[in-house]
Amino acid sequence: MNWKTPLLLAAVLIPTVRAVEIIAHRGASADAPENTLAAMKLAWEQQADAIELDLWLSRDGRLIIFHDATTKRFDGSSRKVSDLTFEEARQLDVGAWKSERYRGERIPLLEDVLATIPPGKRAVVELKCGPEIVPELARVLRQVGRPPQDTCIISFDYAALAASKNVLPSLKHYFLCGWKLDEKTGKPPELAALISRAKGAGFDGLNLHYDWPIDRAFVEKVRSAGLELLVWTVNDASTARRFATAGVQAITTDRPGTLREDLRPGARLLPASHRQRGELRVVSYNVLGGRNPDGARDLNRVAAVLRALNPDLVALQEVDVRTRRFQGRDLTAELAMLTGLRAAFAEAMPFQGGSYGLGALSRLPVLSHQKHALPGRDGSEPRIAFQLLCRLHEATNAPQVRFIVTHLDHQASEDDRLLQTAGLIELAANPAQPPSVLAGDFNAAPSAASLRQLAQRWTLTWPHQAPATWPSRQPREAMDHVFVAGPWKVRRAISAIEAFPDDAAWRTMLEAASDHLPIVVELELP
Repeated sequence: MNWKTPLLLAAVLIPTVRAVEIIAHRGASADAPENTLAAMKLAWEQQADAIELDLWLSRDGRLIIFHDATTKRFDGSSRKVSDLTFEEARQLDVGAWKSERYRGERIPLLEDVLATIPPGKRAVVELKCGPEIVPELARVLRQVGRPPQDTCIISFDYAALAASKNVLPSLKHYFLCGWKLDEKTGKPPELAALISRAKGAGFDGLNLHYDWPIDRAFVEKVRSAGLELLVWTVNDASTARRFATAGVQAITTDRPGTLREDLRPGARLLPASHRQRGELRVVSYNVLGGRNPDGARDLNRVAAVLRALNPDLVALQEVDVRTRRFQGRDLTAELAMLTGLRAAFAEAMPFQGGSYGLGALSRLPVLSHQKHALPGRDGSEPRIAFQLLCRLHEATNAPQVRFIVTHLDHQASEDDRLLQTAGLIELAANPAQPPSVLAGDFNAAPSAASLRQLAQRWTLTWPHQAPATWPSRQPREAMDHVFVAGPWKVRRAISAIEAFPDDAAWRTMLEAASDHLPIVVELELP
C-alpha cells in the first residue's frame, strides 16, 4: 500500500495556522495607554513583531505620536492636535485615564518611539496628516538612521501616502482602507479598484479592516497583484486564526501577547460556531466582580478562559464598573478589549462609588438593550434582567435573537427567587418575541421550586443532571444555567471543565479565574 497519497491529501484538506506577523495597535493598548512609550515597551515585552503608531505634525513642526484629531478625550477641550506646539501637547496626561499606574505618561516624539525598536522588529507609522508631514518624516528617519526594513508607512490619505512613497521609496507603504458602503452608490468598496490604485502609486500592499470578506481566494488575488496584505484591528482568537489560515501577512491587535498565544499550535480554542447556519455558542459566567479566588484582580485570567471557549454570547454576573473594590476599573470594557467582543452593562444598584450589575459580551451585532427590574421583597438586594436584541450574524436580514442575562437572589429562602422567576416568565409570555436565550446565576438547582416555576415558560438546556459549578475548586452546587424559549435545538450543554476534559492545566486555569465555573451551551435554530 502506498501511504504517501493519504498524507498528501491530509496536508491539503486540513487548514493550518501559518506564521503571521503580530502588530501591536498603538502599542500594547489593551494593557497600557495607547501611543505612549509605556505601551510600546510593553508591546516588545509581549513579543510583538511590530508596533503601530499614529503620527501628527505639530504646529512647530515636530512629529508627535497621538491618535485623535483633538484633545477632547483627554482634557475635555476641542483643541486640534495640529494646532499645538510639541511643548503644549506634552502638557497632556495621556496615561491617567487608563489607570493610576500610568498617570503622568506624556505624548512622545517619533524618534523616542523608534529608539525602542529591538533588532528584527519594525514600526508601522500611520500618517494622520496630509502630504505636509512628509519632509519632516524624511528628515527624522534620516537622522535616526535605522535600516529601511525597521519602518513602514500606512495611511488612509492616498495623496499623503503617495508623497511619502515618492520621497521614501525604500520603505514599504501600505494603503489603509475600511469596509463601509459608499454614500453615493450604497455599494461596498471593490478589491480590484483598490488594487489598481495601490499599484498605480507604487505601494507595497494593502492594510484592510477585518470586516472585509477575506479568505484564501481573496488573499491570492492580492498576492497575485504583487501586493502584501495586512489586517486591522483583530482581538479575538477565532477571527485571527481565520485570517492567519487564509494567508494574510500581518494582523494588527490591541493585545499582542495573548493573540500570539491564541495562534500558537495546540492552543486551547473551541471551533467557531457557524452562525450563518443558525448555530450559536452561549457562555454564562459569574466573574466575582473581577476578583480572583486568590484575591488578585487579574481579568486576563477570565479573558483567557473566554477566548478558549470562543463564545458568541456571554452572560456575565457580579460585574463591577468603577467601584472602589475593583480599583475604579470598568470590568465589561476591559473584557471587551481582551476578548475582541462587543460589551454592554446594566446597573442593578449603585455600589462603592460605582455600579454593580450584569454584563453581556457579544460576537453578534447588537440592535438594542434594555434593563428589566425584577420583583422582590422590601429590603432585598435589587435584581434585574438585562435583555439584548441581536442579529444572528452580520447580514441585515439575519434572524434576530433575544439574549437575557440575570442573577437571582442568593438567600436560602426561595421567596425572592419565586418572585423573580415570575418576572422572568412574563418576559417569555409574548409568542411574537424572537427566539430567546436566558442565562445566568440562578442561585438554585433545577429541582428548586423557583426553577420548576420558571420551567412553565422556559426550557432548561441540561439534557440530564445539571453539573455543579460552584465553587470552581471541587464544585458541589449546580446554580448556573441556560434556558431557551422558541424553536431552539440544544446541541451540547456542558460545564467548562468538559470543554477540555483531559487538560489538568485548563482545570487549574478555571479555578484561578473565578469562584464559579462557566457553563457552555451550543444551540441551533432550524
